[in-house]
Amino acid sequence: MKKLKEKNEQSKQQYEYNNKRKSIKEYTIDKYQKLYPNCEVKFEEIYNRNYSNYETVKVTFPNGSSINFILGSEKDKERVYRFTDVVTKEMSGEELLNYFNNQNK
Repeated sequence: MKKLKEKNEQSKQQYEYNNKRKSIKEYTIDKYQKLYPNCEVKFEEIYNRNYSNYETVKVTFPNGSSINFILGSEKDKERVYRFTDVVTKEMSGEELLNYFNNQNK
């Protein structure tokens, strides 16, 4: 009976955790859809080399640039995981150096 109670408690905690993650995901997607209505906003799971995954929200701009945010443990606690800038993506090393150097002006 003790193991059954422990298993039920674990299931309850997992259920609450999953609901919280779902709520954070939906909130974050909705937030970026409202802030950037011309962008595509979607949920993605990204798998890394260590066979673990990150839950991310990807915002893709009309020009093709995008940002992936890793969801935090609370609403509004997401952080940038990676981004793609189509302007700098096609630049050579020297063009990138000049691009970054000109940002300081």
